[in-house]
Amino acid sequence: MNSGYQGDGISIGEVRETAPGRAPRGGEAFCSEGRGGPWCQPPGTLSVVMDVDVWLGRLHDYLTANAVPQERWVGTLKSLVDDKLYKSLRCLGPNCTYEECTVHLRRRFGRYESPLVQRLQFSQRVQNLAESIQDFADELRCLGAELGKQDDDLKDQFIMGLRDTATQRHLVDKGPTNFDKAIAIGYSISVDSDVCRTNATEQTTVAHNCPSPSKRRR
Repeated sequence: MNSGYQGDGISIGEVRETAPGRAPRGGEAFCSEGRGGPWCQPPGTLSVVMDVDVWLGRLHDYLTANAVPQERWVGTLKSLVDDKLYKSLRCLGPNCTYEECTVHLRRRFGRYESPLVQRLQFSQRVQNLAESIQDFADELRCLGAELGKQDDDLKDQFIMGLRDTATQRHLVDKGPTNFDKAIAIGYSISVDSDVCRTNATEQTTVAHNCPSPSKRRR
């Protein structure tokens, strides 16, 4: 898009004003120290190959962090999309709202996943190798929120998806009443297991470094 483009009272050059340093990669926004204090750079130009939801989230972060007046949000958004998306937004008319623009972009260019695919992702989600219990639980909670899953569904999938069978058996025997309690118990067991493994390793190291009685007599 032409760097001199003017739209809805805001220029692309004005939006993209940056402090010295590296430029943000596509879809990236980061905080820096500008002339007026802490500020955020806008995300890179949105194209059809990018994740619309992630990009809109970063744009919202930029707009709010810089206290951009809401009447300039539409112009800012239009200044940060490529030609194809800009032409698509023009069909909404000159008086469209920011919400109308975001809904249009999500509907036309968002990455849609059918409810069936989302349900499969939830039911097949298990703890990955080297993934902490807390990270596994957080990811499961996000997937469940998208599907409107109940607390019992989250708790059951959490227990079934744990890699450590001893922790699974303990949780089944304990019968936690909700998802958060299941996480707390699982986390406590994992911490205890880590401590035991650390102590065992230290004892093995000490035993290996200490000479046997027969060697000491020599």
